[in-house]
Amino acid sequence: MDFVHDELVAGRKIRVLNIVDTYSRFSPATDPQFSYRGEDMVRTLERVCKEVRPHSAIGSNPPLTLMNGSGTVPPS
Repeated sequence: MDFVHDELVAGRKIRVLNIVDTYSRFSPATDPQFSYRGEDMVRTLERVCKEVRPHSAIGSNPPLTLMNGSGTVPPS
């Protein structure tokens, strides 16, 4: 998760929140805004968490639940 910022030709500054899984290069969100507040970031992260489901690793024993490259052992 990182912000990229730039200035448009008209002089307005723009910030882009990029969320990227470094393992799979999957990007569930790229959210551009002229003004980014903490509430905006929370709203974007909550939306991503609702849309993206954890994936189960194939061939793991016990199976691992993977989300953005980190694994946790599910309860038995």
